[in-house]
Amino acid sequence: LFPIMHVNSSRFPWRLASGRHRGPVTLKRYPDLRINVHAKFDRFISREIAKTGEWEAFETELVHRFLRPGDVFVDIGANIGWYSIVAASVIGAAGHVYAFEPEKGNFEVARNNIALNNLTNVTLEQLGVSESPGFVPVYLSSDNQGDHRLYGWEGAKVSDGVEVVTLAGYFAGLPDRIRLVKSDAQGSEGKIFTGIPDSFALDRDIAGFIVEYWPAGLLAAGSTPDTLLDRFAALDLECFVIQEPFRGLDPIGGRMKVFVVSD
Repeated sequence: LFPIMHVNSSRFPWRLASGRHRGPVTLKRYPDLRINVHAKFDRFISREIAKTGEWEAFETELVHRFLRPGDVFVDIGANIGWYSIVAASVIGAAGHVYAFEPEKGNFEVARNNIALNNLTNVTLEQLGVSESPGFVPVYLSSDNQGDHRLYGWEGAKVSDGVEVVTLAGYFAGLPDRIRLVKSDAQGSEGKIFTGIPDSFALDRDIAGFIVEYWPAGLLAAGSTPDTLLDRFAALDLECFVIQEPFRGLDPIGGRMKVFVVSD
């Protein structure tokens, strides 16, 4: 598999439109799909989709090219469901998407988007994913609906708590192999991967992960960048940084996504 990289688009605010959008947006590259966005102020994801009909076009292409009909895709931090509905359309009725979104507002929009596209191959859960099961608060951003977190930071509003699960625990009773896991969880990735035993990745025949790598967020969440990278090494994963604007490779650093692939 060829390496592809993407810097988190929140570092490029000049791409964003102003104003509000109401009603479903047709996806530019998937004209049979539509998506509802947040009517309230959302500086990044909703506004970009409303303006262009796209979100993280290169990373979306990567997900599309990696998946095959009948595959299983796991979407951790599903937000309003962009990757879930795209993946569901690619893998078809024989495949399945398992999507996790802990924040209630995003969860409701994602649920509406699944229904809007008549997708019956998506299981959407209002759950967080972490290193151990439990119940934690959700800390909300006031103007970025993609920046809600499972840990506190200055200026965050605390909402109702949410149940968290481990990936291995959730899938314990499910027979599916997993082709691709995408995690965009604002720094919770260290804990998410701590909760993924080596045997789980092997038993599920996971071929790849797309993971946000944000050192400051990892530290704020109570993990470390080394913890996450050590887990990649333990799983024998080859790592590539997804550089969205330039469609190229960069050394790991800053806030970006990491594409990791098993041999």
